[in-house]
Amino acid sequence: CHNVMLLSSQFPFFGKNRNIVVDKILQCDYNFKNERWAKVSNAAIGFVSCLLECNPYQRPTALQATHHPFLTRSTFECI
Repeated sequence: CHNVMLLSSQFPFFGKNRNIVVDKILQCDYNFKNERWAKVSNAAIGFVSCLLECNPYQRPTALQATHHPFLTRSTFECI
């Protein structure tokens, strides 16, 4: 969630009440259609998407996540 907050200034899951938010978390119900994501690079969105993977067996470990192209590319682009 911290990466999402840093990139978009919003939580990845939101709803009118706590139960809705919990349901969205459990279903991995999120998207990047908000205007705050319009200027975020595809690499950054890909990084966040892999961290929000519902299946814990497919989700990267912390070490694997540090090797994501968004974090390792040698040229700097504005996100």
